[in-house]
Amino acid sequence: MLGVWLLAGSAHAGLWQGQAELELDFAGVTFEAGFVSLTEVGLTRLDVPGATFVGTQHVIVSAPPATGGNVSVSNGAGRFTGDPLVGTMPVRGGYSLTGFGGLVLFSLPLAIPAGPGPVTAGLGVGGTIMGTAGADPVTATFGPWSSGSVTIANVATPGGTGTITRTGAIIDVFPAVIQLVSPVRIVSTLGPPTGSFATLTYELERAPEPTSSALLALGTAVLVVAARRKRR
Repeated sequence: MLGVWLLAGSAHAGLWQGQAELELDFAGVTFEAGFVSLTEVGLTRLDVPGATFVGTQHVIVSAPPATGGNVSVSNGAGRFTGDPLVGTMPVRGGYSLTGFGGLVLFSLPLAIPAGPGPVTAGLGVGGTIMGTAGADPVTATFGPWSSGSVTIANVATPGGTGTITRTGAIIDVFPAVIQLVSPVRIVSTLGPPTGSFATLTYELERAPEPTSSALLALGTAVLVVAARRKRR
């Protein structure tokens, strides 16, 4: 029953701490947050802060003429509710591939607008964004985050054109794991439409309540004093 106690009915109960990671399949990179603190965590409610994932990673490419690339991200705050958890967490940034001499072969913004203001379309939100592949247009369609099953239709699969699916998870044990997925469908002149997923994972534990910590410290001190008096 420990797992049920961890998340059920605890959406407004104290501080949660742990680790988080953002995996972007379409670019083959993972951004890790070494430590996160959350206050709204439950089976049907999860609030996450912005600026958990901020940075740029180099993309290793072995598909000439592309020789490499970069992915930059900066996430906004997110709220997920319901069963399964569903909601938005925008991820600003961009994805680009370059060739010899730094020639940009592919460029895709991850959010609109790229600057300040509410995100109206992009990764982890939904909608469509235009990019470029050389002189040709690229269209990327995104969706919100979900801990349930997410499907992408009419994309390339090993057996031809079909549908791909990925399912998130809520693992209510110690530590608790909440995993959400978001779809990315890209259409370009480079080949058939492709589908992939972004995955957001939180591994969390309840932080000790300040009162509990104080009582524990007091109890330890009492035991130490008692042990010293007994030795006398």
